[in-house]
Parts: sequence; structure tokens; C-alpha cells
Amino acid sequence: MSSGIARDAEGRAVIDARAAVSGVLEPIGGSRGFALSIMVEILSAVITGAAISHEVASIYENFSRPNGVGHTFVALDIEAFMPRRTYFDRIETLVRFMQSTVHTSGSDESTVPGDRRWLAYDRHTAEGLHVDDRTCDALRFAARELGVNTPW
Repeated sequence: MSSGIARDAEGRAVIDARAAVSGVLEPIGGSRGFALSIMVEILSAVITGAAISHEVASIYENFSRPNGVGHTFVALDIEAFMPRRTYFDRIETLVRFMQSTVHTSGSDESTVPGDRRWLAYDRHTAEGLHVDDRTCDALRFAARELGVNTPW
């Protein structure tokens, strides 16, 4: 029976992070989540020639070799599938649907990826960014060293 979190090196379900490090994380979303994770692994590791799965070196513990992480970027020409306006309308329909779903987190609203960033963008555009005194001093010092005038 799966714990839904991780499996140790022997394949036993565990919730202990130390035991999980020697094994694997359980896929999120059951068999579909597993299939999606395999697709990502194929696109970002297998076909790029990067390290596969457990071959990736830790960025925290292994400094003896490159970590071998691979990436894939996919660009789609939306207009090869549909007119751009139709795409935007369909995306808006999807977003409205997701935002109208039942709230399980105790929040008054459902959010979609990017919502918090857009809210922060709007707030920062209206109010500016708060930068603490220590950071401002460090920026002023760096600016003086580079001969750059600070606008504050």
C-alpha cells in the first residue's frame, strides 16, 4: 500500500525524508501523474543526453562533477492549431472554470498558477517595492563603487 509520499531503496512506503532520499518520491496523480512524470523525464533527460533520474548529482552534496540536469523548452505556434483570439477565449474559459471550483483550502477564492504573482505585480506597481534598510545600504555601496547614481 502506498503512503502517497515516497518509497525507500527497497521499495517500501515511507514518510521519513532520510529514508526517502535513498529511494524515490511517489508520483502525484496516480498512473496519469506517473505517465506525465515519465514524459517529462524523457523530454528533459533522455533525449537531451542529460543525467536520468537517480543519475542527477545533488546540487547540495556532490561537487565532484556536473549535476547533469537537462531541460527542454517547447514552443508552439498557436495559430497552427486555431486563431489566436479563439485560444485566448478558450484559456479564459478554462481559468474562469478553475476559479469557480469549490474551495478546499479554507480560502475565499480559488487561484490558478500566476494569480499570486499578478496580485503582487499590481500591488508593487501601485505601492512600489519595500526594500529593507540593509539592502538599500548595500545597493548604495555597490552603486558608489561602480560610479552609478542611485535614484533614491
